[in-house]
Order: sequence, then structure tokens, then C-alpha cells
Amino acid sequence: MSHDYCHIDEAVQDLKDKGELERTLKPLQEKLKVFKKLQKSVLPQCITFRDNSKTQTWRSSMNSRSFSSFLEKARIDILREEEFEKTSAMVNRIDQLRQDVITCKHN
Repeated sequence: MSHDYCHIDEAVQDLKDKGELERTLKPLQEKLKVFKKLQKSVLPQCITFRDNSKTQTWRSSMNSRSFSSFLEKARIDILREEEFEKTSAMVNRIDQLRQDVITCKHN
């Protein structure tokens, strides 16, 4: 295999002379223009979408935390109510036992 090498400047000049460089670059330049145009119009929307997604995720997380907090408060309220009922029952039972002791002393 034999390869011919030349300086890059010579290769560019040779391609310019043949018109191949312009033919090759023209479609690429058009694609670059379209890309830049899309980038200007779509990129801000993507950033907005990303930011909104982050905000929505944060809100969902906060809603989950709020709901969990609500459930935890409800559990605590139920436990307090049960504790109050048990304490009231104990107080009533103690009062009843006192009355029984007093009546036994008098008999």
C-alpha cells in the first residue's frame, strides 16, 4: 500500500480549486444554521421544562411529606385519645375501690 501525503494547506487549496470544499461545506453549513435556529427556540423551552419538572418533583415530595405528617399527627391524636380513655378508666376504678374500702371500714 502506498499513500501520498501532502501538507494540509495544499490539500485545502487543492479541494478549493476543485470546488469540492464548497460542495461539502454548504450542506453542513445549512445543517448548522438549522441546528442553531432550533437551539435558540427549543433550548429555553427545555430549560423551562427541566425547571418545572424540578419544581413539580419538589412539590410532590412536599405533598408526600405533608401527607405523612398529617398521618403522623392523626396517629398521635388517636394514641392520646386512647391514653385519655385508659387514664379515665383507671381514675374511675380507683375511685370505686376507695368507695369500697370506705364502706368496708364502716361495716
